[in-house]
Amino acid sequence: MGSYWASWVLCSLLFGAGVIWGAIPKGLDFFKLQDIHDFAETIAAIATVVAVGLAYAGYNAWKTELVVTSDHDLARRASVVLMRYKFGAIRGFELARQLALRMRHEVGKEGTAPDMIDEVRSEMLALEGLSSEIGTLAIECKVVWGDEIWEDFNKAFVLADRSINCIDLFLRWSRKETSASMKDKFSEKALDTMDDLIQWVGEGRTDTENYIQGITDPIFAELKKRLVR
Repeated sequence: MGSYWASWVLCSLLFGAGVIWGAIPKGLDFFKLQDIHDFAETIAAIATVVAVGLAYAGYNAWKTELVVTSDHDLARRASVVLMRYKFGAIRGFELARQLALRMRHEVGKEGTAPDMIDEVRSEMLALEGLSSEIGTLAIECKVVWGDEIWEDFNKAFVLADRSINCIDLFLRWSRKETSASMKDKFSEKALDTMDDLIQWVGEGRTDTENYIQGITDPIFAELKKRLVR
């Protein structure tokens, strides 16, 4: 873009210089001190215009390069985190499904071993952190590239968000101090959420992988456009 501007500016200036030179009187009076001084001022003015034109062209080239570099950096970061999120969402869904089965069969309703509780809570916190990280990048992508990619990100967030909800409900359900009536409410809500998820995600791991792949493919395609520019 910058080279095109520079070419047009230089061509225009050459044309202008030709017009000015053609308008100069042909007599020897041109070489008088006053006329030479006017000519020098004209040349200086032309040189100033050239400098301004080249500076403007350089600025445009720099601005374009800056935008491309910024897009490339954001696309690279989003691609890396989205790839991690894919595996984290699958892992979180598998865990949530296992915990839902425990609640369905009331395994651990009277209390769950502390080491298992700690492990489950650790997994949930890791998934929450990953969801927060990709969510922040998604907002940045929305600001830079618009709402379309934001809608694609929102579709990808559903699996992890609902899995986190199920895991949290299990942690509440498994507490010894939780009343029986509250345990039943937590269990019912978690099972309803999981049953709804399974209807459109599938039951096997392969189904889950295919689902998350289909949801994230449009995002990766958009990010790839920014990476190859």
